[in-house]
Amino acid sequence: MTLAPRSRFYATPLALCLALHCWIGAHAAETLQALVNRANTAANANQTETAIALYEQVVAKAPHDEKLRHNLAVLYFNLGMARQQDKRYTEANALFDKSRALTPDEDAPQKAKAASFYYQAAALRDAPQPDLAQIRALIQQAIALDPSETAYPRLLASALHREAMTRAQDERYAEAIPLWEEAHRLDPQADVIQKSLANGYLGLARLTVDDPGKREEALAKARATDSSPEISEKAAKIAAGKPESDSELSAIVGAPKTRGATLTAPVGSESWSLSQRLAALEKTLALPIAAEAPLASRLEKVETALYGKPQKGPVNTRIDRAFVNALGGGQTFSASLPDLVQPTIQNTAGTYLDEIFRTTDGRVVRWGRFPLKISIEAPKDNALYTPAFEQAILDGLSVWKTATHGFVSFIRVANADAADIRISWEDVYHDRFSDPKFLDDNPIKRYEPPKASRAAQMINMASMFAPGYFALAPQAVAAGIQYREMRKLQAIADESRIVLGLKPVEGLSPEAAALRIRNLAAYEFGHALGLKGVSPDAADLMHTAPLTTETPVTPSTRDVATLRELYARPANIVLNLR
Repeated sequence: MTLAPRSRFYATPLALCLALHCWIGAHAAETLQALVNRANTAANANQTETAIALYEQVVAKAPHDEKLRHNLAVLYFNLGMARQQDKRYTEANALFDKSRALTPDEDAPQKAKAASFYYQAAALRDAPQPDLAQIRALIQQAIALDPSETAYPRLLASALHREAMTRAQDERYAEAIPLWEEAHRLDPQADVIQKSLANGYLGLARLTVDDPGKREEALAKARATDSSPEISEKAAKIAAGKPESDSELSAIVGAPKTRGATLTAPVGSESWSLSQRLAALEKTLALPIAAEAPLASRLEKVETALYGKPQKGPVNTRIDRAFVNALGGGQTFSASLPDLVQPTIQNTAGTYLDEIFRTTDGRVVRWGRFPLKISIEAPKDNALYTPAFEQAILDGLSVWKTATHGFVSFIRVANADAADIRISWEDVYHDRFSDPKFLDDNPIKRYEPPKASRAAQMINMASMFAPGYFALAPQAVAAGIQYREMRKLQAIADESRIVLGLKPVEGLSPEAAALRIRNLAAYEFGHALGLKGVSPDAADLMHTAPLTTETPVTPSTRDVATLRELYARPANIVLNLR
């Protein structure tokens, strides 16, 4: 799906449109030329709002000059795109309207305005309690502006599907079925909607056993909607009056319950086919995408990477479960939990955030979504290591989940290449955050974000709006810049790797050794979550590495308050790269 407007109107980079030799007219006054020069200078210095104000004066003086009107339209459009990126949709749409008014033959501003309605609808769709009526109204506006974009009806279909799932979980099939039927009409290629509709008919048939006519009608609709052996087998059992097992009852509903969660899976993925979901899982878990292989064999490899071994049960249910575990079901940071996420705090009283910012050079470094994928690697040929340490590590990570009331969450994956955080071992434990050398020279301080240069603007504009082969060269340059930036971010993400030492457990009893590892894991996980520094207060978990304590450590109120404030602020560096 490409929501970025494409038009020859915007194919020419702004700097070329705003060249100083822009034609003014043979009889233009010198003051008008000077005003144009000032507007061009402001535009090329990225002072868009200043340039707009000047060009509005220019166009007022020369209202029939098409090139000047064109320049002002481009400026309105660019500022609208920036406002849209900042989710200031009302301002963005007003700017798109101004751009379209100056150049009514161009469709790029109209397509961009349609995208604003789409983004608002997508945010509502992913809310804990989505407003279906509002989503429908927004998507209808988007479709009216850009009827050729297939993503818009698909989004409405996924919102209808989600609402139908909620009602089906309460066995309100009579209410859920019309929603699924509409969703199926909007997105007839979505396997998950088709299968859910068939299961909805089965659920309705199961509840109408006292009315044979209605039961047979519902069973016939189920078979007509999905002719797979799975649906036929369920329909035959219901027709014969055989009671279903708990697993069969849950299979009628379809996907796992996710009420109250904000999925971090891609927008529209609820309407993906099983094969598309498996492909997304394979990519996330760093497995080769085997689109031609049987679903069952692909799923076994995914489950082995995710859980350590293949699971049991129907293929569709297992794929749904893996998809939610690996890509959704966690909280994004736009969601709110009363005990952690709060409005941005302007001061750092009651926290040690200032200590964190000394390490990060004032940057907010945190994860972009939960659950985090964790891998635990066993050391080779070390007699101090025991398999019990794996559970000790998981116990240590869990103290943050408990302290943040589930906001911090994680899943363990068997494939280390797919992990967000890799936990490994060395003989001697080294606390980097008490090492002055590391604090003075760490990848976070050395990271320089890409500058909004004039060259970067040219690349971005050409790659977004230029038609045909003209876009290839700028896109290649932009891809190279993006790749280099990704490599920089990867170095920062690698800094969040947890390395535990085995020497600290030498001579301890098995119980004491496991407790020591648990406490070290809890401390290092705090650093990995974003607390890239140490607290000056000895009462806090993040004060110093717990190498001597013999009691379980847990995050203090200050630890949680510091983490809360960190995650309430806009991120400078987001660590989730996949």
